[in-house]
Amino acid sequence: MDYKFVKTLLLMRDLKINIRKRAIAQFLEFDRLNQAYGGKEQPLGTNLHQLTRKAIENRQPALMAAIERFNTHRAQLVKFIKPEWGIVLPRELPVNLTELRDHSDLMEDVWLTPATGGAPPPRWLESVDVRRGIRAMLTLERCQEEIVRLNLEADNMCRWYGREIASVEVAIRETPNRHIVFLLEEHRRQILTLPGRWASKQVPIHHYETHYNRAQELLAEMGMSPGQAALRWVDPVVLELGDPDIQPSEDADTVELTEEGCRLLDEVCEDSSTQEPPQYIPAVVWEVPTSIARDTEVARAITIDAGPGTRDHSLRRFRLTHRVVDFPTQAIDILSSQGRQLDDDCINGGAALLQHLFTPLNSPTPGLSPAERCAILSTFSLVYVKNKRGMMKVWDMEKATEYWSKELWLLPMHRPAPVEHWVLCAIYPHHRQLLLFDSFGEKEPWADELPLIMKLIEHLDWTAFAANTSTLQTSSTTCGLWVLAQIVAHVRGFHVTGASEPHLQLLRAYLYRQIINQLPLRELHSNYHAR
Repeated sequence: MDYKFVKTLLLMRDLKINIRKRAIAQFLEFDRLNQAYGGKEQPLGTNLHQLTRKAIENRQPALMAAIERFNTHRAQLVKFIKPEWGIVLPRELPVNLTELRDHSDLMEDVWLTPATGGAPPPRWLESVDVRRGIRAMLTLERCQEEIVRLNLEADNMCRWYGREIASVEVAIRETPNRHIVFLLEEHRRQILTLPGRWASKQVPIHHYETHYNRAQELLAEMGMSPGQAALRWVDPVVLELGDPDIQPSEDADTVELTEEGCRLLDEVCEDSSTQEPPQYIPAVVWEVPTSIARDTEVARAITIDAGPGTRDHSLRRFRLTHRVVDFPTQAIDILSSQGRQLDDDCINGGAALLQHLFTPLNSPTPGLSPAERCAILSTFSLVYVKNKRGMMKVWDMEKATEYWSKELWLLPMHRPAPVEHWVLCAIYPHHRQLLLFDSFGEKEPWADELPLIMKLIEHLDWTAFAANTSTLQTSSTTCGLWVLAQIVAHVRGFHVTGASEPHLQLLRAYLYRQIINQLPLRELHSNYHAR
């Protein structure tokens, strides 16, 4: 191994240690300046703020010089390195401090140990994908541990419910507890509301029902009838009226209640103030309707010539009638990579662009094409629905779609757990029907999402049908593309996509090339359309 190469490599190791120390100090000072961001802490005073800024400016040139020297040494080593040495060179460090902070290479040491016996270096050292896979496996192991812990907690809660309901049922019917029977009845009522809130996939509600039935069996074994509860009569509150010709007093607060009556009134008022109206959940028919229309020509519709194109992934923007849709750099990067899962920008922007592309130009019947009869809602709609005060935000966000005048509403949804996954709900307001599309073909996760969907649309007597009952997705990252393919089917006038896994890469390439080749960097006027 060349002496100059080894010397430069050692210098790079020392430089990396120095850069890491200086960079961490810079990051801490920036955190101190921004400690009041988002209202977390109190802002610094003017004098202390200026001193901190001045200290950062004084130390930053030395850090930048060290990073540039490190990158220069690396460029020199690239010319001298030989494959048989088995040395993996570190990657260049970004000069921008914001990028450097998010750069994982900052915390990695310089590799100095050569490979012995001609063996290649470890895969985790030379491949970014392998390191990403290792972190994913570690995350998966932590998730498995968390699932075990959650299962244990859910089982403990169910066991506690069984013991508590049995104890309360017996205590209510025992003679020495007659003076507190009303409190026991109230406690029993509160316990019986717990299964509706505690039931989960780990412990379904029928487990709680089993514990309740065992409590009733215990009463029968002890000779206590399940319906034989001790009763305690509450003294009535009676208001004596005077002369009937005298009008009642306007001051009703002068009526004196007994101590028992006051306590009952407080409990009733407290219960009524916390009681929420029942949630309506539509009937779910988990089978594909026989009259469903399948889009079998999707491959021909999304085929596009590659063209010369460009690799510039700068911000792309196009303007619709009442809104502007942006494709940030990160979204375009995701669309250009076949193995990456789509994010919110890809789904929201891609759906809007696909609807625009499949809207015919100069139609003799404007507004009647399948694409124009659709309203595509944002993936953030259900996020705001969870907040009681978020409906006004939903209105501000969705009013541009004029969904109240559309025959079909398309609602893409993101499931964060147990794995990140995209699904789609097609809402037919005139027919009061929902068409649920999940590329995994799972029924159970919809139980948690249907109440939120009903809060959003606020109608009764709805029926939810399955768009598919079998698994269509065979990889872990194509769920977003399946949702976009389903949106393509709807805007083309069909109910279900006829795409398969190979067609999804055509759709990804179609959307990516439309953005790169057709959309300008700033703005696209309303006369744009894909030819």
